[in-house]
Amino acid sequence: MADAESGARAELSPLPGKASGVLHVTAPSGFGQSVVLPMLPALLEANPELRIDLDLSDRQVDIVGQGLDLALRIAPLEDSELVAKKIGPNPRLICAAPVRPSANFAAGRWASIARNVRSYAGYPSSQSPD
Repeated sequence: MADAESGARAELSPLPGKASGVLHVTAPSGFGQSVVLPMLPALLEANPELRIDLDLSDRQVDIVGQGLDLALRIAPLEDSELVAKKIGPNPRLICAAPVRPSANFAAGRWASIARNVRSYAGYPSSQSPD
């Protein structure tokens, strides 16, 4: 497999060890603006023959149907034929406004809220989102 990758890179790249052509990428808006965009100048400088078509959008996209080469996502991959690779941690923090003491927010209520938030984000309530 490594030989196939090396052969493909050599065939597609006019400069040895350099990427070329158009890379079609999609990423969530916030992540794209804060993480992806700051990386692009160095990537493009190191690979002068590379062009990047970047779609920053929080909508679900048809990765294969739209001809995307790379889709960066924050949430777990739904059942599909796609291959996912974790590239970094994704810590979550629950924030809330101060609440007046009341019968509705007993001590155990905060744990219930945390489980529900993890579940809503696509993680089982017993699993850490990291």
